[in-house]
Amino acid sequence: MKEDPNLIPQLIKSFYADFERTLEGSASMLFSGKFGSGKTYFLNHYFEQEKNKSKYLKIYTQPSAYYHAADGDVLGYMKYDILSCLLQQTD
Repeated sequence: MKEDPNLIPQLIKSFYADFERTLEGSASMLFSGKFGSGKTYFLNHYFEQEKNKSKYLKIYTQPSAYYHAADGDVLGYMKYDILSCLLQQTD
């Protein structure tokens, strides 16, 4: 049986309406799931659409990269990553 290369994007699109309702109705959101479940793939796919590129500013942090830091330092590292991303957006 030949695999359909469009299967994953089609499945992802089926979740867009629920995601958009949650996104529009919330000031913040926690998007979580098991490692390898497709969280980053979904978010990249969603925010790369033309209608969403101009509507949202996509900022990613990598909290897993901060595992070596003390608890109090993690917020500082995240702020630095967010600021760096914002500065890159102005280019």
